[in-house]
Amino acid sequence: MVHDDSPPVARIPRILAIATPTVLALLFGLAQTRWDDPPRLDGAGYAVLAESLRTGRGYRALDHPDTPLHAHFPPLYPVALATLWTLTGGPSHAAAHGFSLVCSTAAVSLFAVWLVRRVESPVAGLLAAAVAADWAWSRQAPSIQSEPLFALLSQSAVLVADRRARGFRHGLGLGLLLAACVLTRQVGVMLAVAVWLDGLARRRFAAMAAAAVVTGLGVLPWVIWQIVVGRDTQIALFRTDRLPELVYEQARFYLARIADLLVGPFVEVGTVFKPEYTGPAMLWASVATGVVLAGWLACVRRPTWRLAGTIPLLTLALLLVWPFTEAGRFLVPLTPWVLVGAWTGLLIPTGTGGGRGRTWVALALLCASAPFTAYSIVTRRLDAQAARQADFDAACRWIGAQTEPTGPMLVPQAGEAYWLAGRSRKALAPPATVEQIADVIDRYGVAFLIVDDDRYVGAGPGPLGQFVAEHPERVRLVFRQDSVAVYRVEPVGGSSSG
Repeated sequence: MVHDDSPPVARIPRILAIATPTVLALLFGLAQTRWDDPPRLDGAGYAVLAESLRTGRGYRALDHPDTPLHAHFPPLYPVALATLWTLTGGPSHAAAHGFSLVCSTAAVSLFAVWLVRRVESPVAGLLAAAVAADWAWSRQAPSIQSEPLFALLSQSAVLVADRRARGFRHGLGLGLLLAACVLTRQVGVMLAVAVWLDGLARRRFAAMAAAAVVTGLGVLPWVIWQIVVGRDTQIALFRTDRLPELVYEQARFYLARIADLLVGPFVEVGTVFKPEYTGPAMLWASVATGVVLAGWLACVRRPTWRLAGTIPLLTLALLLVWPFTEAGRFLVPLTPWVLVGAWTGLLIPTGTGGGRGRTWVALALLCASAPFTAYSIVTRRLDAQAARQADFDAACRWIGAQTEPTGPMLVPQAGEAYWLAGRSRKALAPPATVEQIADVIDRYGVAFLIVDDDRYVGAGPGPLGQFVAEHPERVRLVFRQDSVAVYRVEPVGGSSSG
């Protein structure tokens, strides 16, 4: 009698390898959905643009007093939100969360489909389940952000490139998908480059030519729009000064965050919140991320796995010179490729053959991925995070209820404050210096300042707090809730008492 030491999941059929991760993705996402939560941070910016489109006012920043044309966020996600909210009869936070959850769940399904064409069903199911259970992926799954839609579009493009992009006609469809990726998140241009390189290596010249033409034509209107608007574009954020220092800082950041993506934000805790553990945390990060990088390089050398290595490597090349990290949010759509890289990297010492070993490694990755997500759900970490926003939300709502004075707010997250205030009052982000703040106040007749320097870990004192400290005669405290303070701007020579 032959002893079978493979895992209990070793003989699941292909349909279960696709269906099980899909159900897990939906359940983990539902468990972390707060249906009434408003859009936050960049999500509020997307929501403002969606409302502008829905109400027929064009692609404009409605939160700004000048309602200028917008050229920073690409338009596809705001268009999707505007369409959704048109169907629901107005802005619906629940509908936006549900749309994102559907997108992220479908992305897991497509990733599982891609996997079952390459590996045994158990391995495919376990790796896709590890993505579904991943703490960052599942937390982002229902968010009002562009990542869930981008994840769905990018997985769709990879699947089409893998199976269908063999002729000119198929290349047209692939080009439409790649253009949609770039118009959802501009980093999608690296996905397009990876797909083109892979297609050329497979000698699919007609399909890649068609895809390149359609992608270029699809993205061209957005390029022209940015040139016409001429300000606040993302390309303008690139800088060449201190580039070596920037690359070093970003490399160190992503070294830590790739490791955290696998098991939970332990390196972040050990370097940001408990710096005495920086050494051990970065040692673990170096080992874990090294395994993933080795796995990606191994994938690049294998034609059927090439995209799994090329997409993340090219994307990271761009992220290393990008001046912002968004706390690691940019990595979330790469979660499937991080898991594939870890799986491949862990198999390198023993070779990639042998179904049992491949299955055990995939099972180990799932077991590493799920605990922190389960912990977050059981301890209701999202509720705790929402509670930390309560003071800021209350300040915005208080301002939204005021009828006088009628001027705008000055607050770092202008779009978020505008949305939370019920879209009843315009908002401006403060410039960098106290002198510039004074100029903005006078130019726009700013009525209120929101000072919340404790909202972001490690942010330090902001320019609004400095302005209040240096010019107490220009402001009067009118609302305070714990760390958040609202100041009414007094006219020059006015009283600051009260």
